[in-house]
Amino acid sequence: MGRAYKGNNVAVVSVIERGGRVRSQSMVKVTSENLKAIFDAQVDAQARLMDDEHPGYLKPGRGFRSHETVCHSREEYARGGVHTLQQYLGKFDFRYNTRLDTDGERTVAGLRKAEGKQLMLHRHPKGA
Repeated sequence: MGRAYKGNNVAVVSVIERGGRVRSQSMVKVTSENLKAIFDAQVDAQARLMDDEHPGYLKPGRGFRSHETVCHSREEYARGGVHTLQQYLGKFDFRYNTRLDTDGERTVAGLRKAEGKQLMLHRHPKGA
């Protein structure tokens, strides 16, 4: 129903380590206070925080080694080493869209999407 429709949306916050683990949780309402509580519990103060332009990140972002933002509303998704993780989100789109499939059907569907494509591993420099 368009970008402004929010009738059935559930906010999800995912804290992602580059090259590491992810922790996700749903939120009734995304606020600076709610985000700060998550960051305080799950993110080291020496981390580099990278996010989109949601205003709720401004206050909690002050407590980190650095806080950098990309502006999705201007179609900016990456700037140098600062980016949000579209591939990660695509994985969850695929899982949701195939949620009624068996594990075998989901595997076959994934392999079909990879057919004819060269899959490459991109290594990030240390500290990035």
